[in-house]
Amino acid sequence: MRYTADLTFQDFAANVEKQDAVVRRLAVIGEAVKGLPEDFRARYPEIPWRSIAGARDVLVHEYFRVDLELAWEMVQTELPRLARQVRAIMAAEGYASDGAL
Repeated sequence: MRYTADLTFQDFAANVEKQDAVVRRLAVIGEAVKGLPEDFRARYPEIPWRSIAGARDVLVHEYFRVDLELAWEMVQTELPRLARQVRAIMAAEGYASDGAL
């Protein structure tokens, strides 16, 4: 994710603007997944759609306290894997990627 490309966890934890951007993007991804038709999600069972859709609920809890370690882990580990999977799906479905993933 471009927002955290040159950051350490400590940099991320100290930068509220980066935290806001990351959490917002993760929430948008979760909401987008919720909008995908069930038959589409069923064609790609290797992707943890339910977990992705619930990302916002997991990140923001206990009176809106954000779990920064979880957000960081998602950005460093889960998002790169998801981006690769989405690129493959786009190719399989006949969509061109603009490189934004």
